[in-house]
Amino acid sequence: SYANNGVVKDHKRMTDRELALRFCALKLWREGKIRYEDYHGSMDKFLDAVNELPGAGKQIGDSEQERLKASFANAMSNARVIFDRFAFRKNESAQLNKALFDSISVSLSEYDRSAVEKHSGEIKRAIYRLIEEDPEFMDAISQSTNSVKKVKYRFERMETLFAEIQHSDCVSPLSQPDTHNLCATESAYRFRR
Repeated sequence: SYANNGVVKDHKRMTDRELALRFCALKLWREGKIRYEDYHGSMDKFLDAVNELPGAGKQIGDSEQERLKASFANAMSNARVIFDRFAFRKNESAQLNKALFDSISVSLSEYDRSAVEKHSGEIKRAIYRLIEEDPEFMDAISQSTNSVKKVKYRFERMETLFAEIQHSDCVSPLSQPDTHNLCATESAYRFRR
């Protein structure tokens, strides 16, 4: 579809909607707009509850909806740049992995396309290396993927991966002008406890 830039087009419409909702809910969670304590390890219950939380779901304002829509479109565009049609998979022959989708898409949503284009090969290699070389990460995207511990771990590892790439060449995030970088600052997102 247009919104996801064709990255998840091979999935049924309901799966597309679930992935978009997962993205929005987890992005808001990462930003601290949904409390860390509101996720208890059941993704279905969490996604259902997002619609009832103050400031989220049905009560979310138009400007926040537009921001999330643009952020999602940016993440899908960036994923396409890096992985082409093989985004969010453990390897190019695997099926889409929702746990990878969560952690990669939320991270990619923060980056300008030109920065991603410049580092696409490096990002792709780093993600596949993480999958292959970190058994705890592989477990977090493979088994009982919705446990709080595993969701937190895969987001923290992905955040670390992007921070290392930022520090290696000062990749500018979407939210800052090109004249600034994150080389001297911390990552934009941290889990709030």
